[in-house]
Amino acid sequence: MEERIEISEDDFKGIRETAAFSGGLMDDSVQTLEWQDEIRVCPVCGYKDGFHSMFRKEGKTLRWLLICPSCHRLFDAGLTAAAPG
Repeated sequence: MEERIEISEDDFKGIRETAAFSGGLMDDSVQTLEWQDEIRVCPVCGYKDGFHSMFRKEGKTLRWLLICPSCHRLFDAGLTAAAPG
């Protein structure tokens, strides 16, 4: 028999944020990164070995987004390109 547990909306939000930070879920919100000499260290978790890349098509533009390999947060450094086609 399955036991059901009721949790509040605030508790659920906390559980989701903990899972996202630990790599259990990917948070689709995008944070803006400020340019300095280089973008290498994650401002959220402190990971120091750079980022993965992803591209998101928005109309005729591609946004080049960065993903922290450790906490999986998305960042926008303002890099774009014209979408092919």
